[in-house]
Amino acid sequence: MDLHHAACALQCVHSTKRMGFCRELIWRAQVADKYVKRLRKLHPEWGDGSLRAAAIRHQTAGLSQVRSPEFIELLSIVLNVLIEKRRVRSAPD
Repeated sequence: MDLHHAACALQCVHSTKRMGFCRELIWRAQVADKYVKRLRKLHPEWGDGSLRAAAIRHQTAGLSQVRSPEFIELLSIVLNVLIEKRRVRSAPD
């Protein structure tokens, strides 16, 4: 569900800004996750540390067709940013 919510949040952002916005959502989820683990309470703006919680504030009514080309494109952006993030974390120093 996290991927679905993130893709829906990207729908409300201009296509030229989606990659950056997606990176921001993932960063917010990571910050909230650390906040929850450290303070044992929800982050006041970004929730429980899930991508879903970070994205849900930005969603429109949702995509009508989960299998639509638009949804697949948005989902691929989310997946590509997550893959990029993982590569950066696992890169040797």
